Amino acid sequence: MGIYVKYKNEAIKIGDGEDLYCTSFQKYQRALKNGFLSQVAGNAPPEVYARHSSEFRFRFPFPDEDKLAFGEIGNFSNDRCIALKINPGTNQRLKEQLRLIAGKDGLLEITHQKLIYQTSCRKFSLVLIIKNPESGNSFRIEDEDLIPKLNRSIIRNYVIKETDQEKKKFYRSIIARILQGYRREIPVKLTSYGMKRKRPETPNKRKLLI
Repeated sequence: MGIYVKYKNEAIKIGDGEDLYCTSFQKYQRALKNGFLSQVAGNAPPEVYARHSSEFRFRFPFPDEDKLAFGEIGNFSNDRCIALKINPGTNQRLKEQLRLIAGKDGLLEITHQKLIYQTSCRKFSLVLIIKNPESGNSFRIEDEDLIPKLNRSIIRNYVIKETDQEKKKFYRSIIARILQGYRREIPVKLTSYGMKRKRPETPNKRKLLI
């Protein structure tokens, strides 16, 4: 079932079910902060979709979609992803992680971001969501130790050897946006929407599978 909000009094589809594939969190946050969003009958109030305690996940902010206005992404593929290869090298822990989250030869797909509250470090993060191209299962990456390893693989496989400057710029932007999700300050107004949440799990019981 489609999910809609009013953007400047026009009903705009933002996704289906738990997948808000028609907007990145960044675009949604700006529109919400500026007061451009209001409720469509039969749908939740706009702030509900930005709660960290909700089940909703947002489209990854692909750099080449920055120029699109809010609502225009819906005209493009709802299952867009960035396919990447991650190199585990001799890191045994990384090899174990990849057996679950990546397909053959360390291939995985970047698809979404999700706002969560990390009890282990007591902060809000916009974490990366990736998909295993073989199993089709999606995982959210709460373990920040994995992010530098992923980014180093992006640099090694898609930046250093790339001769096309536009492609280099694209993948550098992907790296920057992944990092921003874990380091950015989420506005108090947005985080407060979800303060009433279920009792957190103990830190040693991480859930990667969405």
